[in-house]
Amino acid sequence: MPSVQQLRWEAFADAAENARRSRLLEAFGGHNAREAVEVRLETDEGVSLECRLLEVDLDRRELVGRVINGRSLVLPLPRVRAVWHKRRRTGRALSIWFATLAACATAGGALGSTATARGSVTTGAVLGALLGAIAGIGVLFLFDNWRGLYEWVPMYDSTQPS
Repeated sequence: MPSVQQLRWEAFADAAENARRSRLLEAFGGHNAREAVEVRLETDEGVSLECRLLEVDLDRRELVGRVINGRSLVLPLPRVRAVWHKRRRTGRALSIWFATLAACATAGGALGSTATARGSVTTGAVLGALLGAIAGIGVLFLFDNWRGLYEWVPMYDSTQPS
C-alpha cells in the first residue's frame, strides 16, 4: 500500500502533467503537445525560486526543471515543500483585448464620419475594429509581464494535513 507522501507525489505529478498539456495545440491535432510550465517552488530550507517545470519523475523521486537563466534544476521531491503554478487570468486578458478593440472601433467610427465628406460611421467603425483586433494583441504583448494578468495556483503542498 502506498504511503500518504507517495500519493501526494502522484497527485502532484498528475497536476504537473495536466498543466504541461497545451490545450490549443491539442485542439489542432497535436496529441503529445507539451509546454513548459512556469512555477514557483519552495524548499524545506525556505528557499523560494521561480523556474520552468519540465517533469516530475516519480521513479527517481525528483523534480526536473530549468531556471530562468537556462541552467538545469534537479531537486529531490522530499526537499520540495510547496509548488505554485503561474496561470494566466484569461478573463482579464480578454477584457484588455476587447477594450482595445472597442476603443479603436469608436475612434474609427468618429474619424470615418468626420475625416471625409462621404465617409460613414459604419465603415470607419468596422475598419477601426479590424485594426483594434490586431492592436489588442499588441497591447497584450506589451502587458504580458504585468502581475495582474496572472495568478499563482497551488499544485503541491507537503504540509497539508492528510
